[in-house]
Amino acid sequence: MKSLRTMSSKPHCGIMILIAAAVCALSPSCNSAVNSKGSKVQKDAVSQIGFYETYSWYEIAEAFINLNNEVKKQNLKPDEFTLEQLLNTRSHTEDWSRPEYNNPTPVIGHTLVEDTARVNSIIAQYGAKFLPQDMKLAWSIKPYRDSQGPECYELIALKALDGKPYMTGESITSAKKETAPEGQYCVLFRFDDNGKQQFSRLTAQNINRYIATVIKGKVYSYPMVMCQVENGNVQVAGNFTEEEINDLIGFLSGK
Repeated sequence: MKSLRTMSSKPHCGIMILIAAAVCALSPSCNSAVNSKGSKVQKDAVSQIGFYETYSWYEIAEAFINLNNEVKKQNLKPDEFTLEQLLNTRSHTEDWSRPEYNNPTPVIGHTLVEDTARVNSIIAQYGAKFLPQDMKLAWSIKPYRDSQGPECYELIALKALDGKPYMTGESITSAKKETAPEGQYCVLFRFDDNGKQQFSRLTAQNINRYIATVIKGKVYSYPMVMCQVENGNVQVAGNFTEEEINDLIGFLSGK
């Protein structure tokens, strides 16, 4: 039986998703088994979970370069930044002029916390002219900080036909807190039969591509799919505190 391992390269913000088939039991270091009972979830809560296909940067680089050039033409004030600069933590290095067309990740860029509103404003004003109609952009749930830089958020490019995800979390029947093999706090979701089938198709169609888990409009994780997942038990893990995981479980179960 198949299992889906973690993404091949770790995301900048350190948020990961682990997805495992039930027949491929999680590591013994997990504090409970896959088939043990989790907390029941509220349908209105899990409906706010979306599983999305994503765009790779090489697929949309040219569109963002054109959008950025349009912003440059708008007679920016001396103290204003272009979209590229905002999404490169105000750096003046023009990386988009020589894009990494082999870059498969869905990350558009990294923005200082105080600049997210400005990025949203620019995209709302100019994006429709240049960006794919089925693209939806979303911020990472938590900021990250590298060894030297400031805290910043990641902007992720999602595919959303009519603004909707590939599938929602409405097929999730339970959620529970666990400890991943790496010692991270995580949430284990379980799908019903319909959700298992949907998730199986989602993973089968995106081998070697990234899928994103979005909750209440924020990206919690975006792993690379390594193989088809046919059982549909989903373990979301990352740099979350135990309190944050408890809050998420509470939200999903209506507590």
